[in-house]
This record gives sequence, C-alpha cells and structure tokens, in this order.
Amino acid sequence: MKIIITILMALMLSGCGNILGELPMGGVVEENLVLKTTKDKIVNYKQITNWKKNDVTESVDTISSTTKETITKEVTKEVFTPETIIEYDYISDIVTKKKPYFNNSNYSNAEIIKNNNKDVIIFYSEKKWYKDDNEIKEIKKATTTIEIFEEQTKVTLLEKIKNFFSRSAFAIDTFNSSSTYTPPSAGNVEILVIAGGGGGGGNDDSGGGGGGGYQYNTELAVTVQEYTVTVGGGGAGGGLNTNGVNGGNSVFSTITANGGGGGGSNENDGGSNGGCGGGSGRNESGGTGSQGGDGGDSAGHAYGGGGGGGASANGSAGIISDVGGAGGAGISNSISGSAVVYAGGGGGGGYSTLGVGGTGGGGNGGGSATNPVAGTDNLGGGGGGQGRSAQTEASGGSGIIILVFTGTDTFKQQTYQY
Repeated sequence: MKIIITILMALMLSGCGNILGELPMGGVVEENLVLKTTKDKIVNYKQITNWKKNDVTESVDTISSTTKETITKEVTKEVFTPETIIEYDYISDIVTKKKPYFNNSNYSNAEIIKNNNKDVIIFYSEKKWYKDDNEIKEIKKATTTIEIFEEQTKVTLLEKIKNFFSRSAFAIDTFNSSSTYTPPSAGNVEILVIAGGGGGGGNDDSGGGGGGGYQYNTELAVTVQEYTVTVGGGGAGGGLNTNGVNGGNSVFSTITANGGGGGGSNENDGGSNGGCGGGSGRNESGGTGSQGGDGGDSAGHAYGGGGGGGASANGSAGIISDVGGAGGAGISNSISGSAVVYAGGGGGGGYSTLGVGGTGGGGNGGGSATNPVAGTDNLGGGGGGQGRSAQTEASGGSGIIILVFTGTDTFKQQTYQY
C-alpha cells in the first residue's frame, strides 16, 4: 500500500491534476474549436500564425473650416493582430470514394486517376488517406487554439497510472539489424541507440577497438509515419600493421550514435576517434570518444596496446613489459526489461599479457598465445587488439536499437514541416 501511495504522489507531482482525473477547462469551449477527433488519431500538427481583423472605433477631433469649432467624430478602423493557433491533420470517419495509392504503409499521399484511359499516379506533399482494415479514411485538417489543443490532448492522471502499471505490457521493439518502424499513433518513445563497436588493431601490442556510441532518450516525440531504423555494423579488425575499422553509426529519427573508433596497430599508430575512442598501438595516443570514453594510450616500444574506450569509462593505458590495457566499461540499461550492459571497449593486445575487454561486450585483447576476441554483436562492444602479428583479426560487435512506445503524453508545442 505504501508503494502505491508513493507512486500516486509521484505521478501527481509530475504534472497531473487531482486523483479523480483532469478537470475540464473552465468555461464553455466554442463548438468550432473542439477537436474533431480523439488524440490518438491526430497525424501531425503545427503552429501557424493568422492575422485576425478587428474593428476599432476611435474618437477623432477635427476643426470646422467655417465655425472654427472642434468637432469630434467616431471613426472605425480595421486593425490586424497576429494570432497563433494549432493546425492539425486527423484521421476522419469519412470513407473516401477516390483510389489512393499505398506503398508498404497505412498512409498515402498519392492518388490513382485516369488520364487518356491510362492509370496515372498523382503525388501530394502531405498525407491524404489512411487505410484501416478494409476501409480507407480521409485525412482532414482543422484548427484550434493552443490552449484548447493542449487541454484536450494531454494525458490524464488515470491514464498515467494505467501506463505505469502496464509498463511491462508495452511493446518492446528490438532491432538487431536495419529496418523500419511505424508508431501506432503520435506520442513518445523511450529509445536506446547503440552504434557498432570499432575493430581491434593488427600486429604486436595493438589497441583495442572503442565501444559503439551510446544514446538514450526517455521521451522522444514521434508522429505516425514510417521511420528508417539504421543499426551500425561492427568495424573489421585490422590486418598486419593496419588499424581497426570504425564501427557503423546507428540512427533513428534525430538520434545518431557514432561508431566506435578502430584500435591502433603496432608502433606509432594511434587509436581512431569515434563514439568511444580506439586504443593506441605502441608509442601513441588513444582516440577521442564523442559519446563515451577515450581510448587508452601506450607510452613506448615496450608497452602493450591501449584499451578501447567504453560508454562509461576511458580505456586503460598499455603497461610496460608488453601488457595490454583493459577496455573501458560500458553502461547498463534496462529498457529491454532486464539490465544489460552495452558498449564496452576492447582490450589492448599484449605481446606477453592481454588486456581484458570492458563489460558490455568488449572483446579481450590477444596475448602471447591467445587470439584477440571480437566484440559482442548487438552490444556494440569493441574488438580486442592483436598481441602478436600472426593472430586473427577481431572485429567490433554490431549495434542495436531498442524502443518502447510509451503512449500519447501531453502534446508539446512543436512545429512539424510536412
């Protein structure tokens, strides 16, 4: 009981109204301003500015040319004032009589017409139709005020409570490779984007690959459209005297996770920059991480390769007597329903002693008689650096994108170009 009360208080403090549900706005809403549909059928919306005409009456004094007396007259002028409103597109209940063209989506911005007895497809700049089971509905436009739009599209306290307790029932979409995603309605997604890890360097005492970039957002606004989901692959391990290749970027909407940096090879080859920096070969510096830790350095000829950077920590420097540096640790995230660590750096190679990979899929570096280990796929781990030149190449692990549609929260004032 104490836990439930705590949850309810937290929800109320997060912007909800009273426990019985949101109260309606004070006063009467004009019929033409009431939303034409429910919030889940709103496809897009944007703010626009209209110029509203008002008649203003002013008193104007003039002097009579004959009597020289002051004459006051009432003069009406037209005054235009800017008014910002919401224009929104919504799925209506009108079944179209036209013949829309659909291309692997429930939405269409194209129509098939006859021209000289031939079928011709005409394209429009915005969505015009929605296919629902066996019916095709028209998408219409309407306008209302910002205040009324926010009031009628916000989430009530009871909806938030329902969402909280049904969190485990939300659909978790996991993308281990590139694909597409269409939200069920406009709203928000919780999203984790992990890029591919960098490959380990080649030859003696090479650097470990950096972990893939880590990006996490608890509330990313989405609309009903088909989004491209790009999952970055792991970078290839370096061959003889060759740096490891950077991992591929993972991208969803406005979020980009940068691929992990490749590990440096042998002597005087630094680690590459990336989401997490690649570890250095002997006598060089590790790469810089843009979304995680830097790669470890290697101070000189007798030192092992630096460990690749991880999402939460830099890679360790190579140690004298040809000991590889450890890969940096990744970050734990529970979006999948259980805690998983992502984007660990690869261990540096050591001619005598290997560097261990970072937690989160980072592969161990190669040792005196041990081949380096590839980064773990779908964790974005960096590949281990080679300890000796004849060893196998260790690639980085591929990335992953996980998202959870968390429902339609209070609509935020955003401008969509469509």
